[in-house]
Amino acid sequence: MTKSPYSIWPGEDFDQFDSLVGHRVRQRRMALGMSCEDLAERAEISQDDLIAIESGRQKAQASKLLKIADALDVSFLTFFGTI
Repeated sequence: MTKSPYSIWPGEDFDQFDSLVGHRVRQRRMALGMSCEDLAERAEISQDDLIAIESGRQKAQASKLLKIADALDVSFLTFFGTI
């Protein structure tokens, strides 16, 4: 597969990207002293989905990331940062 010159992800393994996004969600949640249960409730997603996103086992849908970002009081783009 040919890589697009417009890609924001320099890696070949997109699973690593999912893990990075999940890691950033977890970092922000923990920095706020928030439990998985609290964040899932505030973001109106299941706790199982949140845990799967944070671990990188589940690709986060944009709509779920928007809800999570709102619940964590950060921009949606925070999860992507400088890649």
